[in-house]
Amino acid sequence: MEETPSLSKFAQDYASRGVVVMAISVDSNDQAYRKFLQRYKPQFLTARDSQIHRAYGTFVYPESYLIDASGKVVYKIAQEADWGSENLRALVSSLL
Repeated sequence: MEETPSLSKFAQDYASRGVVVMAISVDSNDQAYRKFLQRYKPQFLTARDSQIHRAYGTFVYPESYLIDASGKVVYKIAQEADWGSENLRALVSSLL
Protein backbone atom coordinates (compact mmCIF):
# COMPACT_ATOMS: atom_id res chain seq x y z
CA MET A 1 0.00 0.00 0.00
CA GLU A 2 2.78 2.43 0.89
CA GLU A 3 4.45 1.90 -2.47
CA THR A 4 1.36 2.79 -4.49
CA PRO A 5 1.98 6.55 -4.89
CA SER A 6 5.64 6.21 -5.95
CA LEU A 7 4.85 3.18 -8.11
CA SER A 8 2.02 5.08 -9.84
CA LYS A 9 4.39 7.96 -10.61
CA PHE A 10 7.06 5.52 -11.79
CA ALA A 11 4.54 3.79 -14.10
CA GLN A 12 3.56 7.12 -15.65
CA ASP A 13 7.17 8.29 -16.02
CA TYR A 14 8.38 5.08 -17.68
CA ALA A 15 5.37 4.18 -19.83
CA SER A 16 6.84 6.00 -22.84
CA ARG A 17 9.95 3.82 -22.51
CA GLY A 18 7.93 0.62 -22.84
CA VAL A 19 7.80 -0.22 -19.11
CA VAL A 20 4.58 -1.83 -17.91
CA VAL A 21 3.82 -1.99 -14.20
CA MET A 22 1.59 -4.83 -13.05
CA ALA A 23 0.69 -5.40 -9.41
CA ILE A 24 -0.65 -8.77 -8.38
CA SER A 25 -2.77 -9.10 -5.26
CA VAL A 26 -2.67 -12.50 -3.59
CA ASP A 27 -5.60 -11.54 -1.38
CA SER A 28 -8.37 -14.10 -1.66
CA ASN A 29 -10.95 -11.54 -0.53
CA ASP A 30 -12.36 -9.69 -3.55
CA GLN A 31 -13.88 -6.97 -1.35
CA ALA A 32 -10.51 -6.18 0.23
CA TYR A 33 -8.96 -5.96 -3.24
CA ARG A 34 -11.72 -3.63 -4.48
CA LYS A 35 -11.38 -1.43 -1.37
CA PHE A 36 -7.65 -1.14 -2.01
CA LEU A 37 -8.30 -0.02 -5.60
CA GLN A 38 -10.86 2.56 -4.47
CA ARG A 39 -8.71 3.92 -1.67
CA TYR A 40 -5.27 4.03 -3.35
CA LYS A 41 -6.30 4.42 -7.01
CA PRO A 42 -3.17 2.84 -8.53
CA GLN A 43 -2.15 4.24 -11.90
CA PHE A 44 -0.92 0.87 -13.15
CA LEU A 45 -2.39 -2.51 -14.01
CA THR A 46 -3.60 -4.73 -11.18
CA ALA A 47 -4.91 -8.27 -10.96
CA ARG A 48 -5.64 -10.92 -8.38
CA ASP A 49 -3.96 -14.31 -8.41
CA SER A 50 -3.72 -16.30 -5.21
CA GLN A 51 -1.24 -18.83 -6.62
CA ILE A 52 1.31 -16.79 -8.61
CA HIS A 53 3.58 -16.41 -5.59
CA ARG A 54 4.42 -20.10 -5.87
CA ALA A 55 5.74 -19.71 -9.42
CA TYR A 56 8.03 -16.84 -8.39
CA GLY A 57 9.02 -18.10 -4.93
CA THR A 58 7.49 -15.12 -3.16
CA PHE A 59 7.29 -15.47 0.60
CA VAL A 60 7.65 -11.85 1.73
CA TYR A 61 5.34 -9.01 0.79
CA PRO A 62 5.71 -6.65 -0.89
CA GLU A 63 8.07 -8.15 -3.41
CA SER A 64 8.81 -6.71 -6.84
CA TYR A 65 10.23 -8.29 -9.96
CA LEU A 66 11.78 -6.55 -12.92
CA ILE A 67 10.97 -8.75 -15.91
CA ASP A 68 12.45 -8.16 -19.35
CA ALA A 69 10.58 -8.28 -22.64
CA SER A 70 11.28 -11.99 -23.03
CA GLY A 71 9.69 -12.78 -19.65
CA LYS A 72 12.94 -13.35 -17.74
CA VAL A 73 13.20 -12.05 -14.17
CA VAL A 74 16.26 -9.79 -14.24
CA TYR A 75 15.99 -8.31 -10.75
CA LYS A 76 14.06 -9.01 -7.54
CA ILE A 77 13.32 -6.57 -4.71
CA ALA A 78 12.22 -8.41 -1.57
CA GLN A 79 11.06 -5.38 0.42
CA GLU A 80 9.12 -2.17 0.09
CA ALA A 81 10.73 0.10 -2.50
CA ASP A 82 10.68 3.83 -3.18
CA TRP A 83 10.06 3.91 -6.93
CA GLY A 84 11.03 7.58 -6.99
CA SER A 85 14.54 6.96 -5.69
CA GLU A 86 17.42 7.84 -7.98
CA ASN A 87 19.12 4.48 -7.34
CA LEU A 88 16.09 2.42 -8.30
CA ARG A 89 15.35 4.52 -11.36
CA ALA A 90 19.00 4.27 -12.44
CA LEU A 91 18.80 0.48 -12.07
CA VAL A 92 15.67 0.30 -14.21
CA SER A 93 17.14 2.63 -16.81
CA SER A 94 20.26 0.45 -17.02
CA LEU A 95 18.07 -2.54 -17.84
CA LEU A 96 16.18 -0.85 -20.68
